[in-house]
Amino acid sequence: MKILVVLLTVLVAVNTRDLFKHIQEEWDTFKLEYEKTYENEEEERNRMMIFLSNKYRVYKHNQLFERGQVTFRLGLNKYSDMFHDEFVRTLNGFKNTAK
Repeated sequence: MKILVVLLTVLVAVNTRDLFKHIQEEWDTFKLEYEKTYENEEEERNRMMIFLSNKYRVYKHNQLFERGQVTFRLGLNKYSDMFHDEFVRTLNGFKNTAK
């Protein structure tokens, strides 16, 4: 029984390490592809968390697409490290001041 517990603990540790390595590789690829740089490590960590959250949202939406519950797929792009409201403020900020 003790051997089983030790073995399971080692497997979880290895899988967790591999998962973090995979996540870091995806993040590094995203930054390279879209030439992303950040002011400091804290901002980069925050942007990575936003990226992962958006990646999960895309994944969940695309599962709905596969089941025929929505009619379009989503994907990641150069704005995937932004909150939705940030994206709207940045790209949809047109204010018509002409009268």
